[in-house]
Amino acid sequence: MGTKGKGSRTSTAPLWCALFLAVSAVTTACSGGGGDATGDDKYSGPPREVLQALPDIDPPLDFEADGTPLGTYSPVSDLGLDYVVDDTAIYYLTDDTKLVSYDLATGRQRLSASFGSDDDLSLPAVSDGRVFVAYLAKVRGTGTQADRYMLRVQALDAKRGKTLWTTNIAKKYSDDLEAQSGSGMQVFAADAKHIVVTASLGLDTYTAVLTAEDGKTLWEDPSFVPVAFDGQVVAGQEASAQEYGVQPEGRAVADGSRLWKLPAAVPGEEELASWGTVGGVQETDSTHQSYLAVDIDEPSAVDPPPHVLLYRVADGKLFLGLDGDIPRASDPGVCRHDGQRTIVCGTDRVAVAYDDRSGKKLWKLPDKAAGRVAPEVTAVRHGIVYGSTDNGAVALDARTGQDKATDLAIAPEYVGRGFGIAPKGESGDDQLELYLHPATD
Repeated sequence: MGTKGKGSRTSTAPLWCALFLAVSAVTTACSGGGGDATGDDKYSGPPREVLQALPDIDPPLDFEADGTPLGTYSPVSDLGLDYVVDDTAIYYLTDDTKLVSYDLATGRQRLSASFGSDDDLSLPAVSDGRVFVAYLAKVRGTGTQADRYMLRVQALDAKRGKTLWTTNIAKKYSDDLEAQSGSGMQVFAADAKHIVVTASLGLDTYTAVLTAEDGKTLWEDPSFVPVAFDGQVVAGQEASAQEYGVQPEGRAVADGSRLWKLPAAVPGEEELASWGTVGGVQETDSTHQSYLAVDIDEPSAVDPPPHVLLYRVADGKLFLGLDGDIPRASDPGVCRHDGQRTIVCGTDRVAVAYDDRSGKKLWKLPDKAAGRVAPEVTAVRHGIVYGSTDNGAVALDARTGQDKATDLAIAPEYVGRGFGIAPKGESGDDQLELYLHPATD
């Protein structure tokens, strides 16, 4: 994807049509997990011929202030975004059981789907024009066969909502009580070839890898928790990770064979240090994670190892340690890849960037000598870091850390080609309003 230079940017008038379809009034077109999920054919926006695409600005350096409402959604995740975005649409849950999507360039609704699940839905995964959803499905008994519950995975066409395939994977439940303990079903990751499905089943876990084309199960493991996927390797931990401190390992996506496993003892001299929180470093414009971020717990360390370590998902090799850049007293924060050459890690007090090939530290904020504070990083994209300080929203150069633009209209939590997305509402609210802000610079 090309990047326009500053000189070629032009201010863009609002290009979105207002979204007049009230989300609460959308017709449910898919019920019971077997039908298609389509949007309402009635369209209340402006005539088709006047609709325009979003501005071709990448990466954006500012956005329209007011934005266009995308509807109201229910926050469902403790970490990360509460919606999924691909090149042309946004997907989110309007309540615990309904999935909707809207075209980013026109505001037209694409999908509205309920799946007949007795359990809450998790966010879908979207890849290669397909939407993948996993949920707990009740299979009605016949004759002497009692009702039972199964983990169901369904693939939909992302534009038309047509069901491409549906499959029940092996894990079964025999009664209501067992089903109620099954929660957290989700498609953890997906690309054009594979789907990684996971579920939390009371104190147990379950993971399966399916083919994206037809839902065929390639392998399953009742004792594995996925945390990152690079397209070839699924990184995760044994289910005994419920026993805190189990080391990460990598499994081949094709057959589940173990490719690597980190040692039980963490790097460093501190005997009481242990493996802590593990998660993938999400990459801009990709469904993959090439790096694994591992927090090191150091309960009484005198000379502690780096607080956060980054490993390569492909081979489990240590890529870099943050070397004290994130203070031990701080939350380890989130690491993001900008889709080009930079990994940016940060908390609400520290921001630091590294080259993704050499591991060299490029810059760090705050910088007391220069009188500069650290932004709270909200997003990264193609050489730009977005965030906010007490002075307002800001965009930094990802390679130098210098201010690229200040006083932005918003601090977006997601940025795409020609737009930013930000919610309105207070943290902890049951419902938040979602707004799309077209780029202006």
